[in-house]
Amino acid sequence: MYNFLYRGEKIIRNERRALTVRISCGPINRRKEKESFMKEVVLNVKGVNKGHYVPGMISGNTLYISGQLSLDLDTREVCPGGIREHMRQALHNIDRVLDAAGLGRKDVVFCRVYVAGMNNWDDVNEEYKNFFGDHKPARIIVDANELHFGCLVEIEAVAECAAV
Repeated sequence: MYNFLYRGEKIIRNERRALTVRISCGPINRRKEKESFMKEVVLNVKGVNKGHYVPGMISGNTLYISGQLSLDLDTREVCPGGIREHMRQALHNIDRVLDAAGLGRKDVVFCRVYVAGMNNWDDVNEEYKNFFGDHKPARIIVDANELHFGCLVEIEAVAECAAV
């Protein structure tokens, strides 16, 4: 009679009786359970956001940036001007969240850009290109009939970061 472990089962063999008894005892090499880790990214701004969300959330090695409107985060006032100014302001807000997370523009892998009217696509694309330079994150531009506070642009983004 002898005992050994096989795939998480204790095997007891008795050679004289050709009997095998299996006793389940779980996996031998239990892999450590994946720890769920999330970290909020908050901004030091003067304006108060009443929405129930944070500007950014890191999960694993991914930063998810909440939609950033084209408004000044300190004054909470909508950006004056046309679509180009609104695009620059929303991208500036994305920059602030990236900076707060210790990341940069080259870490961005995807953006979703909401614009009030697709007739501004060329201007939006030009400002996006100016912001990212040679780096070309994946992107979608979505025609939004109306954005909060009358903003012309809102951008959400996903960036890659080292595991925190």
